[in-house]
Amino acid sequence: MLSTSGVRVLRGRAGTGKSYVLAKAYKLATNRGQKVIGLAPTHKAASELKSKGYTDVYTVKGFLYNRKKIFMQNRLIVVDEAGM
Repeated sequence: MLSTSGVRVLRGRAGTGKSYVLAKAYKLATNRGQKVIGLAPTHKAASELKSKGYTDVYTVKGFLYNRKKIFMQNRLIVVDEAGM
């Protein structure tokens, strides 16, 4: 997950702990005062992120459409189920 570009990719098969790692990254970021944006391909998947505690959640389409209205500085952006 280390990168100098600012982009990290976490890939793995079902049950390998991706959601667990993302939950830890979310908690670490919010504890440091960083805002976290959750993105998902569908409204159902976005609802799953909300149920996991994410407060700032968008579908990918909604995020791209509204990105000029979303303050992006000092944000961690998590895209769940990116391969869908």
